[in-house]
Amino acid sequence: MNNDYSDIKQVELEEALILKNVVFLDVRSPKEYVEDHIPQAVNLPVLGDIERHLVGYTYKQVSKEKALEDAKKFFEKKLGDIENKIKEFEGKTIIFYCFRGGLRSAAITEHVSKIRKKVYQLRGGYKSYRESVRKELENISLPKNVFVLNGYTGTGKTALLKKLENSVDLEGLAQHRSSMFGGVGLKPRSQKMFESLLLVELKQKRPYLVLEGESRKIGNLMIPEKLFLSMQKGINILISMRITKRAERLLKEYFKKEDDIEEIKDIMPKLKSKISNAKYEECLSLINKKEYLGFCKELLGEYYDPLYEHSIKSLAVEKKINCSDLNKIVFEIESFLKTY
Repeated sequence: MNNDYSDIKQVELEEALILKNVVFLDVRSPKEYVEDHIPQAVNLPVLGDIERHLVGYTYKQVSKEKALEDAKKFFEKKLGDIENKIKEFEGKTIIFYCFRGGLRSAAITEHVSKIRKKVYQLRGGYKSYRESVRKELENISLPKNVFVLNGYTGTGKTALLKKLENSVDLEGLAQHRSSMFGGVGLKPRSQKMFESLLLVELKQKRPYLVLEGESRKIGNLMIPEKLFLSMQKGINILISMRITKRAERLLKEYFKKEDDIEEIKDIMPKLKSKISNAKYEECLSLINKKEYLGFCKELLGEYYDPLYEHSIKSLAVEKKINCSDLNKIVFEIESFLKTY
């Protein structure tokens, strides 16, 4: 790798995003890619996670020249695999990007442009994309009517969103159910990745929007301010059903595999300060005896329901539905939506 890449072709983000038959190749490390990336981009790392760490260490502790020399060696070892991978994108316009549109994407763009046409480096790299996402979310145009599904835990709001048109599943995008046990069986996404996926959803033209009621935070992630304000002003629908049915739904959601049970056991100490000692010991006993449905019922009655009771009672509700059949609930919601 050197510093002279003045001849490579660059493209601005705005132009790149509207090109047809294009593939974005993210040449950052796997760790950087997982945190966030341009939607549909393919990871083709010039440096692996450990290699990037070593090069960064050398840059700080030894010299820039030695770091570049090491990076070049790592890159050259990967060239064969990189060239084979690029063959998968025959006929497509290739746009490489790294973090700032620097040496990593410049080096691979220069190399590939010798053997392929329609090869570009994204000017400004991932950083330009991230800044674009932030600005778009601040200024996004949202539908006039935003409908918000509310209800105690276990009323099937996520399942309902999947059945309803013009819906966005915020918890699905976050990979977190927005509660103490909300990450069980899931791999929560980063704030940046959440926002990238959310922007894709919000840019779709919809006559109205259906969302689940949330606090500003979903796990450790924050809902963008403009969307959250629209949710607070939204048209509220309240779904109710018997606690037994809700416990059954919670059981299916939280106890899918053995790892989930172990994760729940690890979280249990956090529950101790939220309920009475007697109820905590009872919940713990139910888990140890593998009486998971009983545990779910106690968790709802002693923790989740009291937690959400005040916020639900304070809602200005336009439509109430008391039913355990999701298909019937969908019918009632769709009938209600047609009145707007």
